[in-house]
Amino acid sequence: MNRPGSGTASREGLTELYGRIDTLLRRRAKGFPRREEPTWSQLDAALGEAAARLRDLAATDPAAAPALDEELLARPVFVVGYPKTGTTLLLGLLDGHPQLVVVPGETRWFTDPEPTLAQLHGRWIRYLVNPSGQEPFWLLGSPGGDEDPYLAFTARLLALAAAHPERDLLTALVATFGENAAGARAWVEKTPLHVFQVDRIRGWFPAARFVQVVRDPRATVAAIRRFARHGWRTDVDETVDGVARALVQAEEAPRTYGRDVYLVVRYEDVVAAAERELRRVADFVGVDWSDSLLRPTLAGVPMRANSAWLDRRVVGEIHDRSLDDGSRDLDRRTLALVHARTSRGGRALGYEVPRVGRIRAAVIEATERVRRLAGAGRPNSSSTRD
Repeated sequence: MNRPGSGTASREGLTELYGRIDTLLRRRAKGFPRREEPTWSQLDAALGEAAARLRDLAATDPAAAPALDEELLARPVFVVGYPKTGTTLLLGLLDGHPQLVVVPGETRWFTDPEPTLAQLHGRWIRYLVNPSGQEPFWLLGSPGGDEDPYLAFTARLLALAAAHPERDLLTALVATFGENAAGARAWVEKTPLHVFQVDRIRGWFPAARFVQVVRDPRATVAAIRRFARHGWRTDVDETVDGVARALVQAEEAPRTYGRDVYLVVRYEDVVAAAERELRRVADFVGVDWSDSLLRPTLAGVPMRANSAWLDRRVVGEIHDRSLDDGSRDLDRRTLALVHARTSRGGRALGYEVPRVGRIRAAVIEATERVRRLAGAGRPNSSSTRD
């Protein structure tokens, strides 16, 4: 593969753009998690411009692209679970293991429409520059210079895609992150809502394994609802329904697919007994024990916790600040709905969710339907979807 070249854009212009992005990143972080304007739109546009310039600058030779490691590519591990259950933490704990290739972000490959190469590249430049909205930024290292890591990433991705046009772009992406993957035994991807795409994923990857992270359903709903305070749109009915479905999946999937294919871990156990739980995960994935499994990183950089509570977004460590069940953060109506829908699934996984009888559950559901119908008939209804 040729070294990144000059293309038709100037390296100087890209360096100036990097500086502007860095300023916008820090400005945006001050208002996080709110997407304050015009900073948010300016940052998004600048990142898109940077991605386009990188593609223009990346002179590659597809004929020199390395051969694909087919044995590695056939051994994926998908970290799944409903959003805000701890999937990001688990991905971070796996990230630094020398026998794993870890994709440091969500591909959403089986939930979103298949992207074009430009769309895929643009999305990943955003991930690698600004993974959490707060520091650390620039996961691949400082931008610019003779060995610009973002230009090198771009050149490798484009070359692999061009050299293997018969393959899907997910293959090119994994191979890009696996550039220095000698000795790797599996690759890891994390997209929470892949929890509902297991059969489809197995159609693509017959040898795929899955690690589902579960959490007390009240805490999961409370974390998602927390973002509503910052202007994010959430829908209670949709959220609770999704949490309930994911709990049922966790209960049934190990029997359906086999315990050598599907492993369930509880977020609370990962936090309270990290080494014990990560040894379980390591054995399941098929890698040796490494102390790196106790330090969350992203692309090798200490990772910021993905908590809905800003004071819990610590960097590079496992914290126990989110182990409460979340009940105190939910209003009575939402809590009743959570209990009605998640009691069976939650209790089967060891959570002390109050039992709700069928008649009581039916009453709660009927009340919720009436409330939603009444809200739908009013202008400016507060019931919105993400």
